Amino acid sequence: MYNHGNPANVRYSAKESDLSLVFSAARQIEVGEELTVNYNESYGDIHSSEDIWFQGRGITPI
Repeated sequence: MYNHGNPANVRYSAKESDLSLVFSAARQIEVGEELTVNYNESYGDIHSSEDIWFQGRGITPI
């Protein structure tokens, strides 16, 4: 549903009351543009200094 981006164009937050995630645009997103979240950051931050999520799984992003 969402691909990885660093920085991402979408952020997320947890809504504990009903155990859901809320996704919101972090910037203007153009029609047809892919939606991305940053897999590395807990709590939905859109930028991280390293792609540790991939490194921890032995994956090299392309």
